Amino acid sequence: MQWHDGFIAVDWGTTNRRAYLLGGGVGEPRSFEDGKGILSIAEGGFPEAVAEIRAQLGDLPLLMAGMVGSNRGWIEAPYVPCPAGLSDLVANICWAEPGRTAIVPGVSFSSGDRADVMRGEEVQLLGAVAAGLVPADCTVCHPGTHNKWVEVGDGRIREFRTAMTGELFSLLREHSILASLLEGEVTAGDAFRSGVRRGSREPGLRPTCSRSVRACCLGKRKQPTLRRSLVAC
Repeated sequence: MQWHDGFIAVDWGTTNRRAYLLGGGVGEPRSFEDGKGILSIAEGGFPEAVAEIRAQLGDLPLLMAGMVGSNRGWIEAPYVPCPAGLSDLVANICWAEPGRTAIVPGVSFSSGDRADVMRGEEVQLLGAVAAGLVPADCTVCHPGTHNKWVEVGDGRIREFRTAMTGELFSLLREHSILASLLEGEVTAGDAFRSGVRRGSREPGLRPTCSRSVRACCLGKRKQPTLRRSLVAC
């Protein structure tokens, strides 16, 4: 089985998975998306879940990214430290099934008392650079549940910060005392645009406390550092 004959790319997150049929002799591009994120997979159930993907898109090699490579996923693919480019990800591919099923590692950043991690966004970011959709030297705002501000230099991820903007908005909209005031369609108003401008010109904005502490734990940092992170945030 040769990868240049076609393969399946999978973005497998916490609550959803997306699979895309790509490459040489696969014919018309096909894809599917469902709600079978990693948290819905029972212990020992990943081989069966992967077989479901192949049943829909073909018996082809799989290249997977996202939380499937976390310590809650199928097989943990250790983080690649910044600065990280495509060649670094390729060199640290984790094989769930040798030559047949691969998991892309995430990316980590650590400097002083600040640490951060990403899984899945690195493929989208570096893929966008490779495709010419963003410059090789730029600042990228990557929206999502855990929004990322990313410094890209020479086509590599140099540094990034996570803000739990999307998750906090969801909590406010669905579970807070303000929920009744947040009905209707979401639009990018003046306050939103002001926040984006501020974020783009203030690189010192801190990540949320919980994200910083989680990143420190994943990096196996010592407890005193965690206490300093809590105070700093």
